[in-house]
Amino acid sequence: MQTMHALPEGWETLGYDDFLDERRPLMAQIIRRGFESLASTEPDLEQIDGTAEERLAWSKIETVELALRRLVETKYRAHWRERAEQQMRKALGDESWKVIERNREKHAKQYAAAQSGERSVLDYTYLSQLTQMMLASDAWELFRHLFRDKRHLEDLVKAIAPVRNDRAHFRVVPLLELRRAQVACEDLLTMIQNLEPLAP
Repeated sequence: MQTMHALPEGWETLGYDDFLDERRPLMAQIIRRGFESLASTEPDLEQIDGTAEERLAWSKIETVELALRRLVETKYRAHWRERAEQQMRKALGDESWKVIERNREKHAKQYAAAQSGERSVLDYTYLSQLTQMMLASDAWELFRHLFRDKRHLEDLVKAIAPVRNDRAHFRVVPLLELRRAQVACEDLLTMIQNLEPLAP
């Protein structure tokens, strides 16, 4: 982020005039790189698609989020049956649930011609909401056998969520954080895969 915003080393401690003096050449470099990329006939695939490390992390995060959706859906529906969505709503709160329902309706309208059936409400939840549904007092018994305690799940998601959010907003993530997210994803996937096979 520091490089992308042309912030000089120790920028937060510099006086304003010194900050401007040190930032000008960094801004010039960013502008030069921008013009060079526009003039180039071959696109820089790494800039477009991310580095190999970023692509690996994003792929793992996608796999984890989809697996968690399936896990929460399966456990809630097996335990509460026709009251499953009611319990999900209770876990998330009415305001969050209204946003999820609005997003589902908006999606259905946007792609009306392509709808092949009603999508699960969990398709419109975020990683933090899936975690919230797992940690809810009424639901924790369904998931606790996977984790040492609630903090274990929270720590794994805490390593993944910022990287997932930065990817959604096309922001650069430090390599160490990408690797932490990858390890957390691997741990979560291993736990989920060690469960009895989930219904598709």
